[in-house]
Formats: sequence, C-alpha cells, structure tokens
Amino acid sequence: MKGDVRAMQKVLLVGACEFPMRFYSISDIRRENLIDVIQRCCDGNQSRLAESMCVQASVVSRWVKGRRTVGNASARRIEQVSGQPKYWLDMKHDSLSEKICSFPSSRVANEKRHINA
Repeated sequence: MKGDVRAMQKVLLVGACEFPMRFYSISDIRRENLIDVIQRCCDGNQSRLAESMCVQASVVSRWVKGRRTVGNASARRIEQVSGQPKYWLDMKHDSLSEKICSFPSSRVANEKRHINA
C-alpha cells in the first residue's frame, strides 16, 4: 500500500514538472501588459504615458516596479489612451499577437488636459 502511494506521488510530481503551470494574479497581468504598452506605444518612455493620462511619472514608475498595483479605473484609462479595447490590460496576451497602438502625441494630450481643466 505504501509503495502504491509513493509511486503515485512520484507520478504526480513528475507530471507537475513536465507541465509547469503558473497562475498569474490580475496585478501581474496588468503590470506585464503595462510594460508592453510602454515599450510598444511610448517607445519605452514612462513619462509619455504619464503625461497622456494626466498623472505624475512617479505613479507609472511605481506600477512598473510593482510597488503599487494598477487599479480598475487606471487600467481602463491606460487602455483608452493607448487605443486598446476595454479589459485588454486584464488579459494575458501571447507575445506573438499583434497589438495596435494609437497613442496620442504630446500636443493632443496637452489639448485634452486644457479642455478638461
């Protein structure tokens, strides 16, 4: 009986090693996608994203470093300014999938800021 249990444990352990499965939290997924948005849409410039969202650059930096989580409202705003569909930031994406960015220029972001003020 003990041998059967140990054999079963070995099979389960070997199976677990063969098919490693990692569960991602929403924070991990959003952070990964945020970094992708910054790389693809902002040419790696965090300040550009911050400016278009009308937030301080330090806020975006904290999101990227994982010191602060991207909340729901901020996630929707990131999607909006980067031209992604709603809830795009909440989904794990294939690195090969095509992502379209329609990021506004600084001039457009400044005009929106003055209109909203």
